[in-house]
Amino acid sequence: HATIDLPAAELVDLGRLHELLVLPAALVLEGGRGRARLHADIDLGAGTMRGDGEIVTRSMRARAGTTELFGDLDCIVRARRSAGAGGVTDVSGSTLALSHAGTGKGAPGEDSWWGNIALRDATLRTLGGLRFQASAHVTAKDASPATAIVSQNSGVPTWAANIFRMPVLGADAQVRLAPAVLEVRSLVARGGSASVRAEYA
Repeated sequence: HATIDLPAAELVDLGRLHELLVLPAALVLEGGRGRARLHADIDLGAGTMRGDGEIVTRSMRARAGTTELFGDLDCIVRARRSAGAGGVTDVSGSTLALSHAGTGKGAPGEDSWWGNIALRDATLRTLGGLRFQASAHVTAKDASPATAIVSQNSGVPTWAANIFRMPVLGADAQVRLAPAVLEVRSLVARGGSASVRAEYA
């Protein structure tokens, strides 16, 4: 049996995290700072694991395709692996909260964007390449970051994307990530007087 306890770790340069983490090719962390903590209990004989961790970042800057993003991020990860799981870790119950966020190269204002993501039925597989799938529930101020990413990285004109800014956004979707794969299935989003159903792969 092994226990790992990391009460605090300083993340002095988020731009270097790509050396430790495998991220989708379209997502690049460019800078920021943060801190992390981790506690895990591992049964080496049975191959089971229970762990909880937290990552808090400030002044994070990233790029999704050609879209510049910034903000603060609070991520809580809950991980469970059962015996004989074949490299599959259950991360259901993990959450992600973004605040003081926006797009472009500017600084966050008083009325900056916020959003929260909660994962259900979420699994992470590491054998044979990193694979992630989950049911995600999203609440957010509006859909403005998504409209910016769509209009700047696809053929959809900005005026058409802005129709779906959707204030007080609530959305549910199935998400799947794998090497060279990003799928958003059964997306249902509602905000203001608009609603959207979509599939993306």
